[in-house]
Amino acid sequence: HQVVESHLLGFSETVTEGSLETRFYRRLRAEMKFPSPDALRSQIQRDLERTRQFFARLQKAQARQSRRVTAAS
Repeated sequence: HQVVESHLLGFSETVTEGSLETRFYRRLRAEMKFPSPDALRSQIQRDLERTRQFFARLQKAQARQSRRVTAAS
């Protein structure tokens, strides 16, 4: 049994039961210990920004690929 801490971007509902499927694209960073709650909050903000940038690039790449496939048809 493994436990994973995930942040669901753009999701604000409360989930208290049931299952949830999570897909991993890449590891964000190694596990870290933080000297204070403020340091942790700052790192989470940096992690969120990197994640948003990653998915923006992924979405652009998928759109380019989709246009190529459509043009080749």
